[in-house]
Amino acid sequence: EGLMFGENHARFQIRLEKLFPAYYEGDTFKGEASGITLLDSGNEVKKGVIYVNNPMAYRGYTFYQEKHGFSPLFILKDVNDRTVYGTYVGLTTLMNENKVSYQNSFNIAEQDLSINAVFYPDWIKSREGVSKTKTPYPNNPAAYLTVKKKSTTLFEGIVKMNQAVDVEKLKLSFTDVRYWTALNVKHDPGRNFIFFGFWLAIAGVSVGLLAKKETGIRT
Repeated sequence: EGLMFGENHARFQIRLEKLFPAYYEGDTFKGEASGITLLDSGNEVKKGVIYVNNPMAYRGYTFYQEKHGFSPLFILKDVNDRTVYGTYVGLTTLMNENKVSYQNSFNIAEQDLSINAVFYPDWIKSREGVSKTKTPYPNNPAAYLTVKKKSTTLFEGIVKMNQAVDVEKLKLSFTDVRYWTALNVKHDPGRNFIFFGFWLAIAGVSVGLLAKKETGIRT
C-alpha cells in the first residue's frame, strides 16, 4: 500500500487505491476519477471515488479530482547498449467521452535532439490509416514520435512499447509507462494544494496492472 501524501500537522494521509481514466456510474460517463482512502492517525476513516463535481470532504479539507495522465519511460542507448538517457516524461492530457489525447515535447540536450510524443494507451489504426486509441486503458501502448536534430527529422512514426528505433547511431524506445493523478486540495482558509500520485509501471501491459501502485508526492 502506498501513501499518496501526508499532511503531518493534520495527522491524516491519502492513499490512492485506483485510477479510473474513464469512470462510469451505470451508463453515465463521469470523466477521470480516483479511488482514494483517507487515513487518520493510521486508521482508515473514509474511502470513495472522486471525480469532477463529486469531491470528498474531511476535517475542513475538500479533495477534488484535478487531472490524470501517463508518463512513458523514454530510453536512449548507444551502440554498446549503454543507456545514455532515461527519464519519465509527463504527458499533457486532453480527454472527453469520444476522444483522448496524451502528448508532450521534450529535449535531450546532450544529443541535441528534440522529441514530440503523442501517446496512444490502446493503439489501433483506422481503415483510413489514422492512429487512435480504442480505450483510455493501456492495453496496447504506442506513441507517435517525431525526432529532430535541429531542423532535420531523424525519425517519424509509431513506436510500440519495448520497440527500439534507430536515431542516427542510437536506439530510442519507451520501456515502461506510469499513471499519474492530481488532486486539488482546498482548506477552509482558502489555501490550495496540488498533489500527485504515481502508479507502478505497466510491466504486464494489461488492465491487471491497476491492482499495483506506487505513490509519491510533489507540491
